[in-house]
Amino acid sequence: MAKYFLALCCLTFLSLPVWSQGYQPEEALRKMESPKGFQIQLVASEPLIRQPLSISFDERGRLWVLQYLQYPTPAGLKAVQRDEYLRTVWDKVPEPPPFGPKGIDRITILSEPNSQGEFTKSKDFLSDLNICSGFCLGTGGVYVLQSPYLLFYPDKNRDDVPDGPPEVLLKGFGMEDTHSLANNLQWGPDGWLYGAAGSTSTSRVINPARTDSPAIEFQQGIWRYHPRKKIFELFTEGGGNIWGLDFDKYGECIAGTNYGGKAMMHMIPGAYYVKSFSKHGELHNPFAYGYFDHVPYQDFQGGHVTNGGRIYQAERYPQEFRDTYMAGNLLSNVVNWHVMSSDGSSFKARHGGTLLKANDSWFRPVDCRLGPDGCLYVADWYDKRASHLDPIDNWDKTNGRIYRVFYPGSEPKPFDLSKLKSQELVELLENPNKWYRIEAKRILAERQDRSVLPRLKTLALGSEDWKSLESLWMAFQLGGFEDPSWVAQLLGSADPHIRAWTIRLAGEQTNLERTTDLRQIAEKLSSTESNPIVRVQMLQTPNGLDFDIVRMLKSERDQKDPFLPLLYWWRYDRLTNDIAVDTSSDLESLSKFLVWESQIFRDVILPRLARKFLFLAASSERKLKIGIWLLKKAPDAAAIRAILSGFDQAIINEANNSQLNLASALKVLSKNNLYDELLSRLLIKLRDEQAISDLMVKLRAPETKESDRLKFIKLLSLVRDKRIGEVIYSEFLKAKSEGYRVATLQALQKQQNPSFNSMLVEMFPKSQGSIRSVLKGMLLAREDTALQLLVKVDSGELKATEFPMELVKNCALFHSKKVDEIILKHWGRIVPQSAGEKIARIRSLSAAIRKTAGNPMHGKELFTKTCSTCHQIFGEGGKVGPDLTSADRKNLDYMLTQIIDPSAYIRPEYISHTAKLSSGQVLTGLIKDPSPERITLQNIRDNQVLETVISRSDIEELSPSSVSLMPEKLLDTFSEQDAADLLAYLQSTPPAKANTKKLKILLISGSLEYKSDESLVEFKKIVEKEYPWECTLAIRKTDSEILNLKFLKDCDLAIFFTRRLTVEGEQLQLVKDYLKSNKPLIGIRTASHGFQNYLQMDKEILGGDYQGHYGAGPKCEVQITEKGKSHPILLKVQPFSSPGSLYKNPTPAKDIQVLLTGSIPDHKEPVAWIREVNQRRLFYTSLGHPSDFQNPNFRRMLTNAILWVTEK
Repeated sequence: MAKYFLALCCLTFLSLPVWSQGYQPEEALRKMESPKGFQIQLVASEPLIRQPLSISFDERGRLWVLQYLQYPTPAGLKAVQRDEYLRTVWDKVPEPPPFGPKGIDRITILSEPNSQGEFTKSKDFLSDLNICSGFCLGTGGVYVLQSPYLLFYPDKNRDDVPDGPPEVLLKGFGMEDTHSLANNLQWGPDGWLYGAAGSTSTSRVINPARTDSPAIEFQQGIWRYHPRKKIFELFTEGGGNIWGLDFDKYGECIAGTNYGGKAMMHMIPGAYYVKSFSKHGELHNPFAYGYFDHVPYQDFQGGHVTNGGRIYQAERYPQEFRDTYMAGNLLSNVVNWHVMSSDGSSFKARHGGTLLKANDSWFRPVDCRLGPDGCLYVADWYDKRASHLDPIDNWDKTNGRIYRVFYPGSEPKPFDLSKLKSQELVELLENPNKWYRIEAKRILAERQDRSVLPRLKTLALGSEDWKSLESLWMAFQLGGFEDPSWVAQLLGSADPHIRAWTIRLAGEQTNLERTTDLRQIAEKLSSTESNPIVRVQMLQTPNGLDFDIVRMLKSERDQKDPFLPLLYWWRYDRLTNDIAVDTSSDLESLSKFLVWESQIFRDVILPRLARKFLFLAASSERKLKIGIWLLKKAPDAAAIRAILSGFDQAIINEANNSQLNLASALKVLSKNNLYDELLSRLLIKLRDEQAISDLMVKLRAPETKESDRLKFIKLLSLVRDKRIGEVIYSEFLKAKSEGYRVATLQALQKQQNPSFNSMLVEMFPKSQGSIRSVLKGMLLAREDTALQLLVKVDSGELKATEFPMELVKNCALFHSKKVDEIILKHWGRIVPQSAGEKIARIRSLSAAIRKTAGNPMHGKELFTKTCSTCHQIFGEGGKVGPDLTSADRKNLDYMLTQIIDPSAYIRPEYISHTAKLSSGQVLTGLIKDPSPERITLQNIRDNQVLETVISRSDIEELSPSSVSLMPEKLLDTFSEQDAADLLAYLQSTPPAKANTKKLKILLISGSLEYKSDESLVEFKKIVEKEYPWECTLAIRKTDSEILNLKFLKDCDLAIFFTRRLTVEGEQLQLVKDYLKSNKPLIGIRTASHGFQNYLQMDKEILGGDYQGHYGAGPKCEVQITEKGKSHPILLKVQPFSSPGSLYKNPTPAKDIQVLLTGSIPDHKEPVAWIREVNQRRLFYTSLGHPSDFQNPNFRRMLTNAILWVTEK
């Protein structure tokens, strides 16, 4: 909404020198920059207007301005409650005007511009408005958003005075957060009035004209209202705190966003979109099982709020600016333009450039609008403050400006479009300036003059590109879709946009006769339509032309489209909502929709279908019958696996009683080893006695490998059972490797057995390493064991200093008197610093840093060590916390506030939650990937990201926390120079992208003994998702031939994982040429003896001295050397265990630097090292067992090694 503004801390902090004083309008104008040929012009400023929030032009070319002066608190209301998100409960719901309390918002008309384009006259159309967040002109009056109401003020005689009190069209829009209200009223191309809804207010909209319809609840999204039909609809659900809404020339809806790194969302009817689930709750359809995200964006620049955007649709600006998305970036004080290109049924986008650079931190562009002259107009809220957090009203309401981004061209003469004849208005539908087209359609719709309908029908079929669409949209509003023969002609158009919109509008035309001709066309299009834009509409139009989804799926056209695969599922979700199973014919009605030959059906629909029915089986055994029936209908193993994966997602840990009947159906499949592991997991969850017993036998068998034992332990831990707990505890006691002991400990954590917990408490004082670390978190997460452990601290058996404050703070959540007393005694009162202490610290550091020259290179090292686990900047780092690239980084005091007082403002998507479980555990973290069945809590432990999947049935209480996961006092261990260095890096300019092409990596595989093919294929998938790398596999065909080895000539990096291959001739020469070049190199495990005809590779190139290996059996404990601890290859890598036999390297080259060593009883060897020769970097590790590739520490090391050897 109007103020997405980032947080500062409190009113006292406003006295800090965060901002320079604002400029007078003329001075602010002189500081502005624009592209060559453009000029910024001031068209309105204080005192004529103040706090402009939304702007619009009427049919006479006058500029209407909404002045949002009442913000942030409604007049006449009192706050009775505020939550941690500053959502406010007011003491009453205000009555609509003129009966409710009067505010100071107003809608003002500006007119009579002078020769410089500056408006000289103003008149209020409305005043006394109270938190008015949007308006739109049309149908003989003005539509006004004043939550909780959508109002209409008639002005039939056009005298700029309302004819009387407003009509209440809708009521129930949320008003908890006045920076997050319904907003941006716009006329859609189809005659509907569209609006956006912000994220932090919950709407429950009631339509007084439809008293039989229930309230529609939503938190954020796009909604619409039809003025003549008196219909309200939720167009899309989800999105960010949307402020900005427009339609491109094809009628596609584009919305703004407050997500960093993105600029827009492409909103299609009936779809679900990403939102801050932890704050705003789930999507209202629990079976959506997915959502769409933002338009993919390349080279994003600026802060995280992109708002008030407009797609430039005129010809005044040069070609490169046309059809680009022009929007304000609130935090960066600029207006950017974004280039959009088609991507299947949607778009992708990139940064085009900056249209208006203010060079003024007070410039706050909140709305943009295309004017009758073909120029972009920008509303500037103009305020030093950029924070909606503080509820105290200290906004500067003395100013506000509106600018025109001028480019030379002819200026329109005075006009009044309402005086044009209808035929003249039809001609305006082909005007290159979209503003005229919008106004012409609006006036024609108000007149309902059907005499122009024949002309419109002809133009819709005969015009080019967007011009035909304009006539189509207008003809629809005049009743053209009552003619089925014309609709049939439109469906045969060569223009896919005409076909798509015909399908959409035919679905809205309730009195359109579905003739035989239309039915036949729909049937044909189901098989032949190839355009993804049309196919989207075929799936998303309810009550439409009844397209055959089975035929559409069989065409196999849509697998890679950004929208279509998930749209197919949403269509199936609707189809299956009312299916019963009372008779066999009920199931057969579903049978025709089982399109086994379709990959989308198998990959996308089938698992979700199974998941939905098994989830519903918890309350309806009839739905379980459908799930079992579906399983029996599956034609092959792959289909069965897809169904089982859906069942698996529906049950997190143990099944409920209604779902247990599934076990007997699954046992029939148990002989097929292809999906044996998946079946086992399901049967365990279903508490099948035979499956549990069989697994425990396998677990205890002496010949079972430890890697398999790990799998079995994880499976058994899904069920809470005393017998299983005893088995796991037994495995813990006899475990030989640290990795296995950790795994059994984590499995024990899920069992509710007080005797085990007490034994673990007694074991803790003697524990070491990662076992001790896991025990800390495990024991302090439960009230009973936390008390036992803290008693040992109180007795002096344990030192208080070894327990991190973050874990101790978690204990305070138990609200136990005994626990609190011990904490107070040994750690003091656990309260954050006072506001005064934080302000003093901010002031002190701010003054010191301004006097100290920071070293950004050292700052980058500090960031990597201290911050990068959670935060990303310039494309590097973790994603637990916000991406700092798009933060308000240039504002030193803002950055210091966020670091020193991280809980002052927490972005909604980063709110931490506390989960109290039925097991007695209390866990905290960020909610990730929520679903009807589960949540994932993400936290940081020992500088590692820790994720815990929790079944909703295990949660007794889930509550948001007002405390950030980011610890306070982070800078207390920093010297002033260190703090200056860190801030210098955080405020630095992003590094230039000198080379945007992908890094070409050749993965050379040929180590059958260690399953190099499987390991490298999976590794390739993982890294290509995270990095701009293009990985090619060169795979052993025979010992003497490697496929794809020719790519060695052109790759940027070769990774060797071969064993004693006998290649010779041209292929061996390719290998030697690469090895003797200066290109980077990585060798894995058997690469030390990778080529039988070139065994010198080990000593000459890798720097090793391979002399065989020790016997199999003992686990290799991998440790980091002193030099390795500070090396970037081992960033975020922890010691781990490897099941692979330890390689002997008694006398490696002297110029290698050993990073890791491996130990077995009585032996220790180097297992990972680097070598730098002639400016060439190489990395070798003798690790590489298949289990190593499953270990995140090994994969992270290998990924870091790629970055290091290629100097990325």
